[in-house]
Amino acid sequence: MKGANKCINRMVVNGRTIKGEGEMTCNLADDRMEVRGFGKPVTEAAARKMVDDYYKEIKSAFDFFDIIEKDARYKELKKNSKYKALKNFINPNSQTVSGVFGKEIILQILAQRNCEGIRYVVGKDSLNKLNTVILFGVDQVSDKPTAGTRKRPTVASVPLGKNDPSAKGSNEPLHGEVHEHSYTLAQYLENKPLNDRLSDVLFDSY
Repeated sequence: MKGANKCINRMVVNGRTIKGEGEMTCNLADDRMEVRGFGKPVTEAAARKMVDDYYKEIKSAFDFFDIIEKDARYKELKKNSKYKALKNFINPNSQTVSGVFGKEIILQILAQRNCEGIRYVVGKDSLNKLNTVILFGVDQVSDKPTAGTRKRPTVASVPLGKNDPSAKGSNEPLHGEVHEHSYTLAQYLENKPLNDRLSDVLFDSY
């Protein structure tokens, strides 16, 4: 939407008014004052393409490491700790590509006082050596300019308890959840059927 309404997020649903059945327009959370998805609805076809594009990029990058591994000219480079770290980072064994968070943990996070949304963060799980996703609740929106830019201020959610001194160091039973039992690229490559795409596995059989 253009002009003053460009930040308005709306949903049209079938409903009932005093005049009878009909379409109703509902105003949802806006981009700047409230926590919403900060995203856009996506079709299954578009989501599948995103999955397959990611797979092509990560596979191409890891295949390049195989070329380096077999080339004697890079003997010294392969001893570099940063080279090893980069190779491990894109290794299919550590690349989490899918997983499920049950509704209970999502509802528990949302049920926390003042929780207005959920933020996901990508991290590294040192216990199982996998890249992982962490969810935690957020309670408000910050509207501060991004450092080093002159662009429009970046809208970012603030973690629950960040501005609450009583929450620091507490033993609260729930703040967020780190994902476990993920599906990795290595698992996909081990069982990859002929001509199957990663999106076929993640959207259909996994």
